[in-house]
Amino acid sequence: MNIQEDILTMDKMLLASGRLGMGGIRIQISPLIQPVARIQLRHNFKWCSEPCRSEMNHWLKDTFGTKEVCYMLNGNTIVVSPEQAAALKLEV
Repeated sequence: MNIQEDILTMDKMLLASGRLGMGGIRIQISPLIQPVARIQLRHNFKWCSEPCRSEMNHWLKDTFGTKEVCYMLNGNTIVVSPEQAAALKLEV
């Protein structure tokens, strides 16, 4: 699980969904938010070539899939994809 403060995963959103309206947190829905690979090699990993990294990242994405992410802005706004909004039953 990603523990960076500015990135929320779907499980964190589900835990927080009960408090969103009460805490004054605004929700923005953006089609620009896309799922990201669960596992991938970093762009600065120097122990393989670029074609090898690209092939490995493709294999990792096919094998382990993707995850939904959302982003918190300024501590009071959460940006989610339309799919996440539907899963959380947010009004669009």
